[in-house]
Amino acid sequence: MKFFFPDSLDAIDPGYDFSQERHSSTRVRLRTDRFAHEVLPRSPYDGLLLSLNMVENAQGNQRYTEAQRHRLRREGVHTFFRLRNANGRLLEAMGDCGAFAYVKEETPPFTVEQVLDFYADLRFDYVLSIDHVIPGHLSSGRRRKRPPTSWRRRQEITLTLARDFLHEHRKRKLTSVPIGVVQGWDARSYTYAAAELQKMGYNYIALGGLAALPVEIGLEIVHAINTVRHPSTRLHLLGVSPLSYFSEFAQAGVFSFDTTSPLRQAFLSARDNYHTLWGATYPALRVPQVTGNATLRKRIQLGHLSSAHVKRLEKACMEGLRAFDAGRISLAEVLEALVTYEALFNGRDHRDCYRKTLEERPWERCPCPLCKELGIEIMLLRGLERNKRRGFHNLYVFAHQLNKIQAHHVH
Repeated sequence: MKFFFPDSLDAIDPGYDFSQERHSSTRVRLRTDRFAHEVLPRSPYDGLLLSLNMVENAQGNQRYTEAQRHRLRREGVHTFFRLRNANGRLLEAMGDCGAFAYVKEETPPFTVEQVLDFYADLRFDYVLSIDHVIPGHLSSGRRRKRPPTSWRRRQEITLTLARDFLHEHRKRKLTSVPIGVVQGWDARSYTYAAAELQKMGYNYIALGGLAALPVEIGLEIVHAINTVRHPSTRLHLLGVSPLSYFSEFAQAGVFSFDTTSPLRQAFLSARDNYHTLWGATYPALRVPQVTGNATLRKRIQLGHLSSAHVKRLEKACMEGLRAFDAGRISLAEVLEALVTYEALFNGRDHRDCYRKTLEERPWERCPCPLCKELGIEIMLLRGLERNKRRGFHNLYVFAHQLNKIQAHHVH
């Protein structure tokens, strides 16, 4: 089962100075920065998924600068992202429209021609038809509920665009693999849409709208689709990790999936920020920079806190953590510094969580190069350079788990 990682320009500065909190003087963003597949000894994913809406946002808030957009179209997605892992293996690229970004619109903001122009310019390996997210789900039950008319209309729009997309894709004789997207509101509606796509000629189908649903419901939908799925038809899960039910998804025709969960949990999860090869998860140690924390800045501006006092506490945390990592001070000393500083920016006390992280020192047991290089720094919830490195570490663990499950499944 192939894993595609959705891109959000996630890269790190390899020359970042953690002691001075300073980027390297020769840094040219994205040119000298490195992606996860360049940092880790083996790429944690089989390829990247890039959304048109990420690059050419119809609302005008693109993540990419104009210069980056021009370079992306000129070089193509493989060259722009340097899609070769450390061993030189070429990674694949999948393109979609990023439908969740325009879910509030009456219709998708892109035409079939615009989308295929984008796909052709960037030279993707796999390309997804235009879809329109259905903003809700009706659970299965004895009494079948009727969906709103707007939901049916969105499914019709998605199917019509899929038909036009495949027709135009064939007309242009593109070498990319077309993938039809289905949207629905229950297992029956997804099954109907999948059957329609197969009639059109699709043998690769992506299931949209599942990211916000429990994995169990996604599995129920996949099982329903499997009743009409042709043996040659492959399935892709959009925004869903299949690890918890890997065998069931694999047997039901799931060939690929994409998810950002391992990276996002590094800085968005309340407790599971650092994943491990042995299954345990740990909270990161929250030591925000004074200049980068909105709460601290506001309290200082209002005169509630002294800037010099706050910076002293921040410095005490950083020096204490590094001394603890080197075995020069006790756990109790560094723990006191952490909870004293944290009380200023969120008023909470994560003493017990932090004690577990510090006592067990999971970064010392991890073989990934990021943990070996950073030591305790990788455990800090502090700025993008540390947070993304911890996210890359989580991708490393995720890939290991996926490979282990797949090997067991094969045998």
